[in-house]
Amino acid sequence: MITPPSTGSAPKGVEDTRRSDNQTPQPPTNRSLPAPKAGHASLLLERRRLKLGERAGEGLRFNAQLPALGDRMAGGGSPRSLPGSGSPLSTPRSSPGDKAFPSPPSILASLLDPPTPVSRHRTSDPWNALSALGKERRLQSMKRSTSPGVVLSPRLVNELSQQGGMPERMERLAALKPGAAEISNGFAAIALEPSCEGLPQAAHCMQRLGVGASGVAYAVRLAENFWREGKDCGRDFVFKAMLCTDPGHPMSRRFFDTLPEGANSLADAIEQEKAKIYKEFQVAASLGETAQVMRVYGLVQIDALFGILLEKIEGPAVHQVIDRSRHALDQGFIRPVDYLALGRQMLADVLIGASRFADEGLVHQDISHNNVIYDEHQKMFRLIDMGLGREEGEPSQLGTAGYFEMRPSASHHKRDVYSVAQLLVHFLKTPARAMGLIGLSNASSVETFPFMDPLKTLPAQSKEGIVQFFNRMVTMRLDERPSAEELLRDPFFSELPPRDEVHAIYQRSKRPA
Repeated sequence: MITPPSTGSAPKGVEDTRRSDNQTPQPPTNRSLPAPKAGHASLLLERRRLKLGERAGEGLRFNAQLPALGDRMAGGGSPRSLPGSGSPLSTPRSSPGDKAFPSPPSILASLLDPPTPVSRHRTSDPWNALSALGKERRLQSMKRSTSPGVVLSPRLVNELSQQGGMPERMERLAALKPGAAEISNGFAAIALEPSCEGLPQAAHCMQRLGVGASGVAYAVRLAENFWREGKDCGRDFVFKAMLCTDPGHPMSRRFFDTLPEGANSLADAIEQEKAKIYKEFQVAASLGETAQVMRVYGLVQIDALFGILLEKIEGPAVHQVIDRSRHALDQGFIRPVDYLALGRQMLADVLIGASRFADEGLVHQDISHNNVIYDEHQKMFRLIDMGLGREEGEPSQLGTAGYFEMRPSASHHKRDVYSVAQLLVHFLKTPARAMGLIGLSNASSVETFPFMDPLKTLPAQSKEGIVQFFNRMVTMRLDERPSAEELLRDPFFSELPPRDEVHAIYQRSKRPA
């Protein structure tokens, strides 16, 4: 049963963050902490370390790890999340001889104390893609810094785990990943509207949206409002059904037909399938409320169906946007420059989403025209379907044909970048150009890039910029291929027009033939 959470006192540790800067917490006598090295900023870090030591419990002492983390705060690479704060860091890399915490105290203070509220850009204003990414990172930092418990990004958990330790310590670290609490609680039983209870009637009230490799997506309306972390999330959602334990249901036939022999084979197989659901849920939960990514709300069970409750986004997938916009371009409803503006915003939104995956140490692995939706309310392109999502370094998965690299390697953020390059090709190419399994994998030129005919009339400078941008994303060596964040600095995204203007282009492309 889904009930609103009870109200109560503020979470433990909230009062600590409201203390005056002059009030420094006294360490317990049984702990030995290094002396502050950078004045006010170090005092803030000491305060955070003490709070983490209290929360982590016996056997998991993060205050012993934080000096090394402090050194990494000045490091390059993908942003990391400090324990309990999720604060993304993107300062220049320091040399091994640099002192810890060289950043200005004001920067550290904003990361370690409750930050000033951050708002996303208005849809009526021009916007900068890199600034938008920074806001998403700060919003994630705010979310984690105000959470009642310690939450660590998968990237940080892996880094701490690589330092070695007892298995019990590894388990405790894993328990601090996003979504771990929900996984420990299992699937919440929920009900649909009264007329939709029970599997025989479910087909009439669960609108089927699509089928993927890991499950079937339905639009559902719940009998009661769903609450998560003290927020009323409403009643309308997408339910991704990934396991059915009813042998008579069509979704489960293959599952039961392929069961191995053995007394416990069914129970073991069910647990294995649930583990896959947990994996996808945890990947999605790590992205938090990133605007460019579909949000996840919980692990749920509807009768014999088990799966994930997801945000319901109103709008078409990119493959539908392409079909409509091409037709509108041919009919003169939109101009080539309008079509390019639509594609430019799509790439900016997707690269921001891919950057957030990298922040968390995750790889989407199936970015394609099927897994990007245009949200008509937010006027934004958004990534969906984390079914193939993995932590960096895990075995790679092959996603949609035409979007993946055929090279034997572990999951890597730069493979997502390659998929974004193919998304650009799909958006701009002539329909006659087949993409095969790996898409357009080699560097191109203005003469060889498969522009659709109307786009060949674009100014030469625009076409040259497109091709140069594409070539950066398909660089063969991964260490030379730019990250999604680095691509957002490309002149291709110098200043993006207001979302309202691009949405007006999208609306014109929806005109009937």
